[in-house]
Amino acid sequence: MNGMRKPELGQSGSLGDYMRTLSGSSVFLFMRNRSRLLRSGAWGGKRGRGDPGAVVSGLEGNRMRPHILACMSQIHVRARPGAVAEYVLLPGDPNRARRIAETYLEGAALYTDHRGLLGFTGTYRGVPVSVQTTGMGCPSAAIVAEELARLGAKTLIRVGTLGGATPQVQPADLVIATAAVPNDGTTRQLLHGAPYAPAANFEVVEAAVQAARAQAVPHHVGLIMTEDAFYASTPEHARLWAARGVLGFEMEASAVFLVAAQHGLRAGCLTVCSNDIGDPQLVPEDVLAAGVDRMIRVALDAIVTLAGG
Repeated sequence: MNGMRKPELGQSGSLGDYMRTLSGSSVFLFMRNRSRLLRSGAWGGKRGRGDPGAVVSGLEGNRMRPHILACMSQIHVRARPGAVAEYVLLPGDPNRARRIAETYLEGAALYTDHRGLLGFTGTYRGVPVSVQTTGMGCPSAAIVAEELARLGAKTLIRVGTLGGATPQVQPADLVIATAAVPNDGTTRQLLHGAPYAPAANFEVVEAAVQAARAQAVPHHVGLIMTEDAFYASTPEHARLWAARGVLGFEMEASAVFLVAAQHGLRAGCLTVCSNDIGDPQLVPEDVLAAGVDRMIRVALDAIVTLAGG
Protein backbone atom coordinates (compact mmCIF):
# COMPACT_ATOMS: atom_id res chain seq x y z
CA MET A 1 0.00 0.00 0.00
CA ASN A 2 2.02 2.90 -1.38
CA GLY A 3 5.16 1.18 -0.09
CA MET A 4 3.94 1.19 3.51
CA ARG A 5 3.26 -2.02 5.42
CA LYS A 6 0.66 -2.38 8.14
CA PRO A 7 2.39 -3.28 11.44
CA GLU A 8 2.37 -7.02 12.10
CA LEU A 9 0.64 -8.38 15.17
CA GLY A 10 2.96 -8.06 18.13
CA GLN A 11 4.87 -5.10 16.69
CA SER A 12 4.80 -1.64 18.21
CA GLY A 13 2.66 1.11 16.74
CA SER A 14 -1.00 1.92 17.36
CA LEU A 15 -3.77 2.15 14.78
CA GLY A 16 -3.29 5.90 14.88
CA ASP A 17 0.40 5.43 13.99
CA TYR A 18 -0.62 3.21 11.11
CA MET A 19 -3.23 5.66 9.84
CA ARG A 20 -0.65 8.44 9.82
CA THR A 21 1.48 6.40 7.39
CA LEU A 22 -1.31 6.13 4.82
CA SER A 23 -1.75 8.36 1.81
CA GLY A 24 -4.95 10.30 1.31
CA SER A 25 -6.35 7.67 -1.08
CA SER A 26 -5.56 4.88 1.39
CA VAL A 27 -7.33 6.69 4.21
CA PHE A 28 -10.31 7.10 1.88
CA LEU A 29 -10.38 3.34 1.22
CA PHE A 30 -10.13 2.56 4.94
CA MET A 31 -13.04 4.88 5.76
CA ARG A 32 -15.09 3.57 2.83
CA ASN A 33 -14.64 -0.01 4.02
CA ARG A 34 -15.49 1.08 7.55
CA SER A 35 -18.72 2.62 6.23
CA ARG A 36 -19.59 -0.62 4.47
CA LEU A 37 -19.04 -2.55 7.71
CA LEU A 38 -21.31 -0.12 9.54
CA ARG A 39 -24.09 -0.51 6.97
CA SER A 40 -23.79 -4.31 6.95
CA GLY A 41 -23.77 -4.57 10.74
CA ALA A 42 -20.30 -6.16 10.89
CA TRP A 43 -19.12 -3.11 12.79
CA GLY A 44 -21.82 -2.47 15.38
CA GLY A 45 -22.40 0.20 17.94
CA LYS A 46 -22.81 3.94 17.52
CA ARG A 47 -24.10 4.96 14.09
CA GLY A 48 -24.82 8.54 14.96
CA ARG A 49 -24.99 10.93 17.87
CA GLY A 50 -28.09 10.69 20.00
CA ASP A 51 -28.84 7.03 19.17
CA PRO A 52 -30.22 5.71 22.49
CA GLY A 53 -29.60 2.10 21.50
CA ALA A 54 -25.96 2.60 20.63
CA VAL A 55 -23.26 0.60 22.36
CA VAL A 56 -20.26 2.84 22.93
CA SER A 57 -17.10 0.79 23.23
CA GLY A 58 -13.70 0.28 21.64
CA LEU A 59 -12.31 2.08 18.61
CA GLU A 60 -13.97 5.44 17.84
CA GLY A 61 -16.92 4.53 20.06
CA ASN A 62 -17.86 1.46 17.98
CA ARG A 63 -18.04 -2.22 18.91
CA MET A 64 -16.96 -4.54 16.11
CA ARG A 65 -18.35 -8.03 15.75
CA PRO A 66 -16.15 -10.85 17.18
CA HIS A 67 -15.34 -12.38 13.78
CA ILE A 68 -13.93 -9.03 12.65
CA LEU A 69 -12.05 -8.37 15.89
CA ALA A 70 -10.43 -11.81 15.90
CA CYS A 71 -8.49 -10.83 12.77
CA MET A 72 -7.19 -7.57 14.23
CA SER A 73 -4.15 -6.74 16.31
CA GLN A 74 -5.28 -5.46 19.69
CA ILE A 75 -3.96 -2.07 20.75
CA HIS A 76 -2.50 -3.13 24.10
CA VAL A 77 -2.44 -6.95 24.25
CA ARG A 78 -0.40 -7.53 21.10
CA ALA A 79 -1.07 -11.21 20.46
CA ARG A 80 -1.59 -13.17 17.29
CA PRO A 81 -4.96 -14.91 16.90
CA GLY A 82 -4.74 -18.27 18.66
CA ALA A 83 -1.89 -17.23 20.94
CA VAL A 84 -4.16 -16.73 23.96
CA ALA A 85 -5.69 -19.79 25.60
CA GLU A 86 -9.35 -20.02 26.59
CA TYR A 87 -8.33 -20.06 30.27
CA VAL A 88 -6.40 -17.00 31.45
CA LEU A 89 -4.92 -16.10 34.83
CA LEU A 90 -4.77 -12.35 35.45
CA PRO A 91 -2.05 -11.13 37.83
CA GLY A 92 -1.52 -7.40 38.06
CA ASP A 93 2.26 -7.67 38.43
CA PRO A 94 4.33 -8.57 35.34
CA ASN A 95 6.95 -10.20 37.57
CA ARG A 96 4.26 -12.43 39.05
CA ALA A 97 3.05 -13.28 35.54
CA ARG A 98 6.54 -14.37 34.54
CA ARG A 99 6.98 -16.39 37.74
CA ILE A 100 3.66 -18.19 37.21
CA ALA A 101 4.60 -19.06 33.64
CA GLU A 102 8.09 -20.26 34.53
CA THR A 103 7.13 -22.13 37.72
CA TYR A 104 3.79 -23.77 37.01
CA LEU A 105 3.28 -24.03 33.24
CA GLU A 106 4.88 -26.43 30.79
CA GLY A 107 6.23 -25.06 27.52
CA ALA A 108 5.34 -21.48 28.44
CA ALA A 109 6.07 -18.97 25.69
CA LEU A 110 5.85 -15.18 25.72
CA TYR A 111 3.24 -13.84 23.29
CA THR A 112 3.38 -10.15 24.23
CA ASP A 113 5.47 -7.73 26.23
CA HIS A 114 3.94 -4.54 24.85
CA ARG A 115 3.67 -1.79 27.52
CA GLY A 116 5.05 -4.23 30.05
CA LEU A 117 1.80 -6.23 29.96
CA LEU A 118 3.60 -9.57 29.79
CA GLY A 119 1.55 -12.47 28.47
CA PHE A 120 2.52 -16.15 28.34
CA THR A 121 0.80 -19.33 27.18
CA GLY A 122 1.70 -22.87 28.24
CA THR A 123 -0.08 -25.91 29.62
CA TYR A 124 -0.98 -27.16 33.09
CA ARG A 125 -1.80 -30.85 33.38
CA GLY A 126 -2.49 -30.86 29.67
CA VAL A 127 -4.80 -27.83 29.66
CA PRO A 128 -3.70 -24.75 27.68
CA VAL A 129 -3.46 -21.78 30.05
CA SER A 130 -2.41 -18.18 29.50
CA VAL A 131 -1.09 -15.75 32.10
CA GLN A 132 -1.73 -12.12 31.21
CA THR A 133 -0.58 -9.08 33.20
CA THR A 134 -3.30 -6.49 33.80
CA GLY A 135 -1.35 -3.75 35.54
CA MET A 136 -2.80 -1.98 38.58
CA GLY A 137 -6.36 -0.73 38.80
CA CYS A 138 -9.64 -1.08 36.96
CA PRO A 139 -8.87 1.10 33.91
CA SER A 140 -5.97 -1.14 32.89
CA ALA A 141 -7.72 -4.36 33.91
CA ALA A 142 -10.81 -3.46 31.89
CA ILE A 143 -8.72 -2.82 28.77
CA VAL A 144 -6.92 -6.14 29.13
CA ALA A 145 -10.14 -8.08 29.79
CA GLU A 146 -11.81 -6.47 26.77
CA GLU A 147 -8.92 -7.31 24.46
CA LEU A 148 -8.59 -10.85 25.80
CA ALA A 149 -12.28 -11.39 24.99
CA ARG A 150 -11.56 -10.25 21.44
CA LEU A 151 -8.61 -12.65 21.28
CA GLY A 152 -10.72 -15.67 22.19
CA ALA A 153 -10.38 -16.05 25.97
CA LYS A 154 -13.37 -17.70 27.63
CA THR A 155 -12.52 -17.83 31.35
CA LEU A 156 -10.70 -15.03 33.20
CA ILE A 157 -9.41 -15.53 36.74
CA ARG A 158 -7.79 -12.65 38.56
CA VAL A 159 -5.00 -13.73 40.91
CA GLY A 160 -3.54 -11.10 43.23
CA THR A 161 -3.55 -9.63 46.71
CA LEU A 162 -6.00 -7.70 48.85
CA GLY A 163 -6.08 -5.78 52.09
CA GLY A 164 -8.10 -7.51 54.79
CA ALA A 165 -11.21 -5.77 56.10
CA THR A 166 -11.64 -7.94 59.15
CA PRO A 167 -9.30 -9.75 61.57
CA GLN A 168 -10.99 -12.98 60.51
CA VAL A 169 -8.98 -12.76 57.28
CA GLN A 170 -5.46 -13.58 58.42
CA PRO A 171 -2.23 -12.68 56.59
CA ALA A 172 -1.66 -14.96 53.56
CA ASP A 173 -5.22 -16.37 53.77
CA LEU A 174 -6.89 -17.13 50.45
CA VAL A 175 -10.06 -15.17 49.59
CA ILE A 176 -12.32 -16.50 46.84
CA ALA A 177 -14.64 -13.70 45.73
CA THR A 178 -18.30 -14.26 44.97
CA ALA A 179 -18.85 -10.62 43.95
CA ALA A 180 -17.24 -7.19 44.19
CA VAL A 181 -18.71 -3.94 45.48
CA PRO A 182 -17.86 -1.59 42.57
CA ASN A 183 -16.40 1.41 44.41
CA ASP A 184 -14.42 2.41 41.32
CA GLY A 185 -14.81 4.78 38.41
CA THR A 186 -14.36 2.33 35.53
CA THR A 187 -17.44 0.21 36.14
CA ARG A 188 -19.43 3.37 36.79
CA GLN A 189 -18.41 4.79 33.39
CA LEU A 190 -18.98 1.51 31.55
CA LEU A 191 -22.48 1.34 33.05
CA HIS A 192 -23.24 5.05 32.58
CA GLY A 193 -23.92 5.23 36.31
CA ALA A 194 -26.52 2.46 36.34
CA PRO A 195 -26.64 0.31 39.51
CA TYR A 196 -25.01 -3.07 39.03
CA ALA A 197 -23.55 -5.90 41.11
CA PRO A 198 -20.41 -7.33 39.44
CA ALA A 199 -20.32 -11.03 40.34
CA ALA A 200 -18.01 -13.97 39.76
CA ASN A 201 -19.24 -16.90 37.72
CA PHE A 202 -20.61 -19.61 40.00
CA GLU A 203 -18.81 -22.42 38.16
CA VAL A 204 -15.48 -20.67 38.70
CA VAL A 205 -16.21 -20.06 42.38
CA GLU A 206 -17.32 -23.66 42.87
CA ALA A 207 -14.22 -25.07 41.14
CA ALA A 208 -11.93 -22.83 43.21
CA VAL A 209 -13.60 -23.83 46.49
CA GLN A 210 -13.32 -27.52 45.56
CA ALA A 211 -9.63 -27.08 44.75
CA ALA A 212 -8.94 -25.21 48.00
CA ARG A 213 -10.66 -27.91 50.02
CA ALA A 214 -8.82 -30.69 48.18
CA GLN A 215 -5.49 -29.00 48.90
CA ALA A 216 -6.46 -28.18 52.51
CA VAL A 217 -5.82 -24.47 51.85
CA PRO A 218 -7.34 -22.09 54.45
CA HIS A 219 -9.76 -19.89 52.59
CA HIS A 220 -12.71 -17.49 52.83
CA VAL A 221 -15.55 -17.21 50.31
CA GLY A 222 -17.58 -14.05 49.93
CA LEU A 223 -17.83 -10.39 49.03
CA ILE A 224 -14.90 -8.08 48.33
CA MET A 225 -14.71 -4.40 47.39
CA THR A 226 -12.92 -2.92 44.37
CA GLU A 227 -11.52 0.59 44.83
CA ASP A 228 -9.35 3.07 42.92
CA ALA A 229 -7.37 4.89 45.61
CA PHE A 230 -4.87 2.55 47.28
CA TYR A 231 -3.98 4.98 50.07
CA ALA A 232 -7.50 6.27 50.72
CA SER A 233 -8.77 3.31 52.76
CA THR A 234 -8.83 3.71 56.54
CA PRO A 235 -9.47 1.26 59.37
CA GLU A 236 -12.83 2.95 59.96
CA HIS A 237 -13.78 2.52 56.30
CA ALA A 238 -12.69 -1.12 56.42
CA ARG A 239 -14.68 -1.92 59.56
CA LEU A 240 -17.78 -0.21 58.15
CA TRP A 241 -17.73 -2.42 55.09
CA ALA A 242 -16.71 -5.49 57.04
CA ALA A 243 -19.97 -5.06 58.96
CA ARG A 244 -21.69 -5.29 55.56
CA GLY A 245 -19.97 -8.55 54.69
CA VAL A 246 -16.90 -7.31 52.80
CA LEU A 247 -13.82 -9.48 53.39
CA GLY A 248 -11.21 -7.20 51.85
CA PHE A 249 -10.28 -4.52 49.34
CA GLU A 250 -8.53 -4.79 45.98
CA MET A 251 -8.40 -2.82 42.72
CA GLU A 252 -9.44 -4.88 39.67
CA ALA A 253 -12.17 -7.48 40.24
CA SER A 254 -15.31 -5.44 39.56
CA ALA A 255 -14.09 -4.37 36.12
CA VAL A 256 -13.01 -7.91 35.21
CA PHE A 257 -16.39 -9.30 36.31
CA LEU A 258 -18.31 -6.64 34.36
CA VAL A 259 -16.34 -6.88 31.11
CA ALA A 260 -16.53 -10.68 31.25
CA ALA A 261 -20.31 -10.51 31.71
CA GLN A 262 -20.64 -8.11 28.78
CA HIS A 263 -18.87 -10.65 26.56
CA GLY A 264 -20.52 -13.78 27.95
CA LEU A 265 -17.30 -15.01 29.56
CA ARG A 266 -16.74 -16.71 32.91
CA ALA A 267 -14.73 -14.77 35.48
CA GLY A 268 -13.42 -15.30 38.99
CA CYS A 269 -11.08 -13.68 41.48
CA LEU A 270 -8.68 -15.31 43.94
CA THR A 271 -6.63 -13.11 46.22
CA VAL A 272 -4.21 -13.49 49.11
CA CYS A 273 -4.39 -11.19 52.11
CA SER A 274 -1.23 -9.08 52.12
CA ASN A 275 -2.06 -6.85 55.10
CA ASP A 276 -4.84 -5.57 57.31
CA ILE A 277 -6.30 -2.25 56.18
CA GLY A 278 -4.64 0.45 58.29
CA ASP A 279 -1.49 -1.58 58.86
CA PRO A 280 1.32 -0.04 56.77
CA GLN A 281 3.39 -3.22 56.96
CA LEU A 282 2.82 -6.08 54.54
CA VAL A 283 3.15 -9.61 55.80
CA PRO A 284 6.72 -10.99 55.66
CA GLU A 285 7.78 -11.79 52.11
CA ASP A 286 8.19 -15.51 52.71
CA VAL A 287 4.73 -15.76 54.27
CA LEU A 288 3.13 -13.84 51.39
CA ALA A 289 5.04 -15.92 48.81
CA ALA A 290 3.73 -19.12 50.37
CA GLY A 291 0.19 -17.72 50.23
CA VAL A 292 0.60 -16.72 46.58
CA ASP A 293 1.89 -20.22 45.75
CA ARG A 294 -1.19 -21.79 47.34
CA MET A 295 -3.46 -19.36 45.47
CA ILE A 296 -1.91 -20.15 42.08
CA ARG A 297 -2.13 -23.91 42.64
CA VAL A 298 -5.79 -23.56 43.62
CA ALA A 299 -6.52 -21.42 40.55
CA LEU A 300 -4.78 -23.86 38.21
CA ASP A 301 -6.52 -26.89 39.68
CA ALA A 302 -9.82 -25.02 39.33
CA ILE A 303 -9.04 -24.52 35.64
CA VAL A 304 -8.42 -28.25 35.21
CA THR A 305 -11.83 -28.91 36.78
CA LEU A 306 -13.51 -26.31 34.55
CA ALA A 307 -11.86 -27.88 31.51
CA GLY A 308 -13.38 -31.23 32.42
CA GLY A 309 -10.17 -32.76 33.75
